[in-house]
Amino acid sequence: MTRFFFLLFIFFYQNLFGQKLLKKDLIKDLTYLNEAVINGHPVNYDPNIKVNILSVIERAKQLKTDSISSTDYSLWIEKGIYNIGCVHTSIKKKSTFANKDSIAYIPLTASVYQEKLLITSCIDSAKVGQFITSINGKIINDIIEPFKEYKASDGGTNAFAKEYLHLASSKLISTTLQHAKIYAVKTIESEFSLSGTNAPFKRLQTKNSQNILMSNNTNQFYTIDNYAILKVNTFQKSDKQFFDEFFKKIRKLKTEKLFIDLRQNLGGNRASSIKLTKYLVDTTFAYSILQPKLRTKKYLNRKGKYYLFLSKLNYNVGNMFKKHESKYGNEFTYSYKPKKQNHFDGKLYVITDGFTASASTMVTSWLKQHTNAIFIGNQAGGGYNGNNGGSFPIITLPKSKIEITFPAYRLILDKKSENRTGILPDIYVQSNTDVSEII
Repeated sequence: MTRFFFLLFIFFYQNLFGQKLLKKDLIKDLTYLNEAVINGHPVNYDPNIKVNILSVIERAKQLKTDSISSTDYSLWIEKGIYNIGCVHTSIKKKSTFANKDSIAYIPLTASVYQEKLLITSCIDSAKVGQFITSINGKIINDIIEPFKEYKASDGGTNAFAKEYLHLASSKLISTTLQHAKIYAVKTIESEFSLSGTNAPFKRLQTKNSQNILMSNNTNQFYTIDNYAILKVNTFQKSDKQFFDEFFKKIRKLKTEKLFIDLRQNLGGNRASSIKLTKYLVDTTFAYSILQPKLRTKKYLNRKGKYYLFLSKLNYNVGNMFKKHESKYGNEFTYSYKPKKQNHFDGKLYVITDGFTASASTMVTSWLKQHTNAIFIGNQAGGGYNGNNGGSFPIITLPKSKIEITFPAYRLILDKKSENRTGILPDIYVQSNTDVSEII
């Protein structure tokens, strides 16, 4: 028994401290992922569109080394996922690659702005607003290059990746620089050194000093001058009642100008997003869930096949009266009428960023189709005419055993549009811009 635990310890120790993996295994994993995407991923629900990751496989074949660190291996899998162009496809489980006790993080956050890296917050606040040219002698493009294909957006844009870099920049920059203890930073204006910290530096958030009138776990309603601002961080089932109370309240206040802030809203409960939309559009709106004619099941692991079975049971039995045949497969259509009581009829503004995805992008798509809302911020990470979801089974890569969440169905939001990417704003502002500055 003692020998067993000793061997178990050695196994985890090797995984923990940056094991080396083989290039040939990476190629096999990427090839398996590519076959699964072509034959089973709903991004290919339309046979006239062929999404694949062959370009990533070809680049991996050009690697000049036969062994790859586990961190770089994971980054290559992320490149493959990025090129699928699906915000819901992601690594579910992977090994820990470093000794956490030895990790140090750069104490600043930064965002990509006009192909430059702008300091957005720093332990030395005087450095905020400066553009970085290099860190520890490494030029900025080499630092951020590994993360340009890190975290996918619907339709293949870099909206989600840019926002992720902005949000997790301290962690990602430090990873590229092997968690150095000291960071020598050069900017256009100055040179300075920062000591690494034992936790990623968090972007400093502006605290609202506005008049907060309502809030719950996920939403906040406050006012600035004559504007009402509804900040929705995620959609939860309980938010349906909150939205009822919110629109009742702004009706009493005779609000004429409303901002819906959906930045960093990754989605959540569809029913709540539908409830919010009912108060904002003045016509019937709808979406469909398509079960494509694909061989998804073939590539799923055992647990994934079970999840897929349950989801098909749910849709094909529980929603059988909404089902009809389409040229792409079984389709389930859901339509909704707008609310009449306490409906908002004033001027509407919607703020988005790269993390606006899934259920929150459903809201933005319907508002784009059925209202005159003005969109502000950055491109959404979720697709305008739909996303891949409905059920989220899992595939396991054959060599590394990395598990990947692999959506099975396609949600169609606007059948008339071929635009798979996120909505582009009418007015661009930086990701961390406070609403008071936007107004």
